[in-house]
Amino acid sequence: MPSFVYGCEECATELRFLVSFALDENIGIHCPKCNDVKKFKLEREGNVGEDWYSNILIKNKKRRDEDGLYKKSPEREQILAS
Repeated sequence: MPSFVYGCEECATELRFLVSFALDENIGIHCPKCNDVKKFKLEREGNVGEDWYSNILIKNKKRRDEDGLYKKSPEREQILAS
């Protein structure tokens, strides 16, 4: 399924949508950075390399630190903080 990247007109935060076709040129949605409903404009079609999370990042966010199976690392702490 194609993805499309929209950018906030005020703070330039980008959000990616997985949809079968591009939404309107401008859409009003909640911006996580501004913490308000803002206007987003279509920036580009999504790029698989830059706009997708890797499977490792998804696994790292899902795993439990209490289970003792994983070593703590600065990289892990940075991923959890994001």
